[in-house]
Amino acid sequence: GLLILNSLLVLPAASARNISKSLKQYHLFSVLFALFAGIAGLFISFYLGSSAGAAISLPLAFLFALSFCFRKVRG
Repeated sequence: GLLILNSLLVLPAASARNISKSLKQYHLFSVLFALFAGIAGLFISFYLGSSAGAAISLPLAFLFALSFCFRKVRG
């Protein structure tokens, strides 16, 4: 449970940091990523019958991987 809690706190901010150019964008992307992952994770949890925390962490990890690749491509 503690690892899932840490991922819920860290991954939205880490994903936003990869693609933002200013502090305002950083905050906006962080909130949007957390909101999107929360809703998507609840749908995943409902349809797969899994725990909500783990299901929310999956979209967050996917968003982080995408933002990390985007950062590498953008330079």
